[in-house]
Amino acid sequence: MKKILMILALVAVVASCKKDEIDMFDPNHQMIRWTQSFNGFSFRDNPAGGELRIPFHVVGNVADVDRHAEFDIIMRNSQGEDMTTFPLNRFEIVSAIVPAGEVEGELVIRFERPVAGEVDDPDDFETHLLLTTADGGDFYKGPEVSQAIDIRNLDITVSTYLVRPQSWPSWQAGGPGYFSSSYYQFIIDNMDGEEGFSSEIREFPFTYVVEGVNNDQVWTVQQRVDFLSTLEDKVASFNSANPETPLTHDSGEAKGFLVDVGRWTYQ
Repeated sequence: MKKILMILALVAVVASCKKDEIDMFDPNHQMIRWTQSFNGFSFRDNPAGGELRIPFHVVGNVADVDRHAEFDIIMRNSQGEDMTTFPLNRFEIVSAIVPAGEVEGELVIRFERPVAGEVDDPDDFETHLLLTTADGGDFYKGPEVSQAIDIRNLDITVSTYLVRPQSWPSWQAGGPGYFSSSYYQFIIDNMDGEEGFSSEIREFPFTYVVEGVNNDQVWTVQQRVDFLSTLEDKVASFNSANPETPLTHDSGEAKGFLVDVGRWTYQ
């Protein structure tokens, strides 16, 4: 009799677990998560405007039909600080689709260049567009995971400067240091071919493969060290030849300070 009761109890537990699994992947409660740590659109590369394509991942199952995501614009945070500073009439969400049978989707946004009165200077600005998943369409917003960084939100830098490449954040430990448009342009102009860096692709190979970002090109730790050493020598040579106008950050957190390769400090 005891054995029978134990078997029945085990069956009940298994049935309960299966029910929980089904609830977890309820098609009405699927979320999306952004797969890139940084997203930006540059009017320097696209003077008249253009499209930005941002991949995302579905937390949930596949479906046999195309699914569509919807978004809200976050104008201000809870402290009343402006979050979205790019003119709302100068962008359009073209699509945000997850194709049938897939769990990877793509958000497509079209940007137009602002004019005088919409930004302080149409030829010199750096603004932000902050989006968050909306409850609607085929997905829901989901719970807040961290108060420090809300991974449901998408922060897009829209600028007349060059924007940071996807691979730059991965370098924060032993990387090139603070990003700026002028620093990045110097690397593009002076480091083509060094350790396989391409001024056309403009991405730095990681020390591990990231599909769609570094095209399976992987650097060893030594290659990264050698790249940074060569870069530091070239910056030093440039500064020696241009003592009145050394390489200085023209945008970003270190704007106005000298470029200091591989260091997260101001000079």
